[in-house]
Amino acid sequence: MKVLTEPWQIIANNLPVQEFPGYGPDLYNSARTLIVPSSIFVRFGVSQLDSVRFVSSFYGICALLIFIMSVIALQRRNSETGNLKEVVLSNKNKLVFILYAFLPSYFLWSNLGLRESASQLFLLATFYLCVKLIDSHGFMRWIIIAFTPIVLMLAFGSRPETATLFSICALFFGFIIFWKVRNYSIAFVIFLGFALGQVFTTTPTVRASEVLIAAKVPVTETKSVQPQIDSELSKQCKHKNQHLAEKNDRFVCIFFKQYEVIDRNPFKKAKSQVLTTQILEYKRNVNRVEASSALPESSCTFNFTGVLQKFSCNIVELPYRLPSFLIRPFPFIDSGSNSQNLAGYENILWLFLISFGVLRALRKAKFQENGFIIAFLFSFLTCFATAAALYEGNLGTAFRHKSTILWSLLLILILTNESRVIRRRIY
Repeated sequence: MKVLTEPWQIIANNLPVQEFPGYGPDLYNSARTLIVPSSIFVRFGVSQLDSVRFVSSFYGICALLIFIMSVIALQRRNSETGNLKEVVLSNKNKLVFILYAFLPSYFLWSNLGLRESASQLFLLATFYLCVKLIDSHGFMRWIIIAFTPIVLMLAFGSRPETATLFSICALFFGFIIFWKVRNYSIAFVIFLGFALGQVFTTTPTVRASEVLIAAKVPVTETKSVQPQIDSELSKQCKHKNQHLAEKNDRFVCIFFKQYEVIDRNPFKKAKSQVLTTQILEYKRNVNRVEASSALPESSCTFNFTGVLQKFSCNIVELPYRLPSFLIRPFPFIDSGSNSQNLAGYENILWLFLISFGVLRALRKAKFQENGFIIAFLFSFLTCFATAAALYEGNLGTAFRHKSTILWSLLLILILTNESRVIRRRIY
């Protein structure tokens, strides 16, 4: 008897997400842009592990291509001649492209089939489309407006919290653009993408019931694989194990679980994502349980109430947890398993990239032609790093999630290398 235990197996056999053993629908909604394509390959006989790794690797390659396209789009805005060859073949740019493609941890996450590949692809694609929207006109502008919300929606299907944070930062800058130059397109596509993302990742409230159905003999395990059902013949079922015949086929009446949607509330989903900030202390303590690289347990000593207490409890933890998220484990300070030691050596590179990127963003952003875009990238990087630092409870998970800021950090380094002064327009 075959029992299905993996998400892509459940979806490949047309079972509802409520059947996910031990996980429930939340896992599906937070990884569906990786699970659904993987389930397609499972239907064609590809092994489950190979399917998800193939899709993840494909996402990683697409992310690299879009990263290169983003660099080209941004630097051509700075170039008077628009020399594409000059942009692509620049030695500094080639070094950054190689770093983005083969940074050990990022390369490994893509090949292992983790959600970081899908999340990074669709966030980076949304950013690229917004950049193109700034300078596009006519029919192409409407094409970009139509596609950008869909791409952002797919980002919610990989890591909803990360996509929510990205949307909040993008909306803030979109409203500034609207206020300054009365261009509402960026704010519009981000808001629409955010709304679609809530619908896309909302798990409906369902009512489960068991009904008698006529299943073709031999009957498969009803909790694992969808049986072949004759809906018309099912009306004749009176009791379990009743045998029926239809032409040359034999059927048996069995109990089968069916689901009826009774409620679907995307607004509730959006509210729960935003309100995650109120339970950061609880989350980081849960995320440290049974982890070999667990960070110290957080214990709030303030006697305030409400928002003031939550803010105080988190702000006092930040000076310790933010460096832990960004550069730990670190060689000679954090020793442990071989994988932890390797991560420590990679964090030497992360320390250089983060320090150099932050300093250049703070010193040069306002003098750059793409200064407004640099400010957005820096705000997303800062907000994500702060939120993740207060959410993570162990170094292993923190190190994996850190790859989310890689594309924004490298773009900041490229853009702050430009020497041209800012134009009159704000973006």
